[in-house]
Order: sequence, then C-alpha cells, then structure tokens
Amino acid sequence: RLAFFSDCFQSTLSQTFEFVLPHFVLCLGLRAVCLIRAPSAIRHLASLIMGLIVIWVFVERKVMYFVVLAVVGYSGLLLAPEKRKGVVSSLLCVSFIMSCELVFTRTEWHQIRGSIMIVAMKTISIGFDVDDNRLSHIPGVLEFAGFVLCPANAIFGPFVQYKTYLGILTDRPLSKAWFYYVVRSLALAGFALAFSMCFWPWIFDRDVQKWLRAFTVAASFRYSHYFVSYLSETTSVMSGLGFVESESGDHWGGVAVAQMENVELPRSMVEVATSWNMASHLFLKSYVYKPARKLGIFSAILITYFASALLHGLNFQLSAVLFSVGMYAYIENVLRTKLAKKLNACVQARRSHEPEKMKYQEKVWWVVIINALFSALAVFHLAYLGSPFHADSPDLQEEGYSMQHTLSQWEHLNFASHWVALATLLVSWMI
Repeated sequence: RLAFFSDCFQSTLSQTFEFVLPHFVLCLGLRAVCLIRAPSAIRHLASLIMGLIVIWVFVERKVMYFVVLAVVGYSGLLLAPEKRKGVVSSLLCVSFIMSCELVFTRTEWHQIRGSIMIVAMKTISIGFDVDDNRLSHIPGVLEFAGFVLCPANAIFGPFVQYKTYLGILTDRPLSKAWFYYVVRSLALAGFALAFSMCFWPWIFDRDVQKWLRAFTVAASFRYSHYFVSYLSETTSVMSGLGFVESESGDHWGGVAVAQMENVELPRSMVEVATSWNMASHLFLKSYVYKPARKLGIFSAILITYFASALLHGLNFQLSAVLFSVGMYAYIENVLRTKLAKKLNACVQARRSHEPEKMKYQEKVWWVVIINALFSALAVFHLAYLGSPFHADSPDLQEEGYSMQHTLSQWEHLNFASHWVALATLLVSWMI
C-alpha cells in the first residue's frame, strides 16, 4: 500500500503539471504584456487572445461556445433597457446554460460546465453593476471580451468583478511576495491533489464501514475542490491578481478562493457555505441574495441557492446538495441564534464580532462543548452530502452523477442527515 501511495503521488503530480503548464505560461505571458506597459487596448487584446488559447488547450473546438456566450451576453447588455440589464443578462445566460444541457452529451457538458459558468457570472455582474451605478457604463467590446475570457480565471475560476480584472492589467512590479504567493498556492494545490487522489484511497479501502466510507469519499471530493481552488489562486496571482492597496503600503497579498480550514474544521454549516468558494459566495451575495432580501431572509436564501443550481446546470446531484447546504445553514443559524439569546453565550453559527456583549464567552467550558457538538454535526453533514461524489465507473465520473445514483447513496445511509436536519428544525421551533 505504501508503494501505491508513492507511485500515485509521483504520477498524479507529474501528469497534472504537464497538463496545466501551458496555462501557467499564458498567464505569465499576460503579466509580461502588462509589465512592458503596453497600451490599454493591447492589454485587453492580449487577455482575450491568451484566454481563447487557454480554453482551446483544455476543450479544443468547444471554445466556440464560450465565444457564443460572450456575444449573446454582450448583446443582451447593450439591448436591455436601463435598470434591467442585470435581469436580462441573467435570463440570457441561464437560458444559454440550459440550452447547452440539451446540445452536449453529459460527458462534454461536464467538461466545460464550470468554465461556462464563470463567463456567465462575469456577464451578469456587469449588468447589475451598471444598473446599480457601480460601473458608469458598459465596457467596450474589447474590454468586455478580455474580461470574460481572461486566462487568469477562464478555466478554474475564480469569479472576479470587472474592477478587479482592471487591476490585473496594471504594471504593478513583481516581488518576492508575488513569487511567494505563486509557490505557496501551487504547493497547496499539489498537497490537495495528492490527498484527494492518493492519500484517502490509501488510508481506507472499499471494505470499511459505510459511514467511514462516506467520510472518505466526501473528504476526497473536498480535497479535489481545494486543488482546483488553489490552482485558480496560482493562475490568478501569476496573471497579476492579489495586489493589495492599503494605507500602510501597497503589497502583494495573494488570493483566497477557498478557506480549507473553515470547511475541514467547521464551526457551523453557515461557515462551510461561505468558505467553500468565497468568490462564488461574493457573486451570489451581491447579485442574488441582497436584491432578493426584500422578500424575506428565508425566501432570499431559497432564491440564492436556486440561482446557484441554475448556474451549475440541470444536475440533480449538485442541486440537491446545494439546496441541502442552504437549508442546513439556515436551520442551524436560526437555532443557534435562539440558543445564544437564551443562554447569553457565544454559541452563534458565526463568531461574534462583539463577544463582550455576551455573559459567557467562547472559552467557557460548556460553551466550548456546545460549539464542538455543532462542529461535529457539520462534519457529519459533510460526510453524508459528499457520499454521492463517488463512482466505481470512471465513465460515471466523467458524465456526472444521476438522480438515481445520488438517492441510492443517501438511501444507503438511511437519509440520516436529512432526518437530523428535520429534527434540528423541530428543536428550533420549540425553543
């Protein structure tokens, strides 16, 4: 088994590095164009061309669908009436994603879904930013194309707003800090990939108890997500993202996409939901949740997770997991808010910014126990929700997981997590 881990580790890292090397080269190429202080139009054009090359390297001829989405989205922004550009662009992008579900085979769509979603999110953000006067006007054709197809985040993400993209194109000098954050992100990506592909399969084989197996499968899936997140941090910093301007001095501060420690050692499901992908959380919070909050918190949460499910495409497993996470987070937040008021203690789902207002602080022994129990509950939910991300057949992993597969995996675990969530809801009603 030790030989398996060693061989898996070496082969996985070497193959992955060869796979992403062209992406790294093109991101560094964009940084070089910006450092030589090329005219603004040239920088946007370089971003567009290098982004198209990156997409071609990964998906070949399907790059045309990225171009079509960019054209459709930009046309919608131009033709939509004032104060309706965000809504119109949202409808167009979601309709395009739904159409792709019908055009592509499941394997093909699974290959490009995440990258198409990034282009859609960028387009939608432009519409709402113009509606809310965060942008004074719609960017020009070249600026828009360079933004939505930027090589820094064309494949792995993360979502960035247009003003952040403009920061990438500045001639900010490189430094030891820049190099440190590139190496750091790349090292963490390698660590996460090794854990996902090699460590968990090496520690636990297929014959373990079903809940231990569920935990292993979920952990392997989570670490594959961290791999993509840290890889996106690497390409982003390579391209010039992560420069921080502050009163104490400008410096390279890196990019944070996922907060692994908050997911692996969660305080609550609320913390999991916000730390899983902070860029996507920013998008959903800014462009879906806040506008929908006038309908009420619960309705806004439902709309937010419904929008997230639509952006991910017609995939039952992802939709079911997303809605479950949303409901779990909402139920837990309600319960712990009530408990905090009843006990006058720091047991909220989020860490209090004003703990001094509570009589019993975080370090009181019984407060520690309560928070630890909720952390254990979150780990239990994560094991259950991640259990369907497992398939004996590689074809199933390439195609995506069906409703039947998802429900069968949860049925194998007696739908325990959903029953516990229902019990949590009943307790919150009774308090």
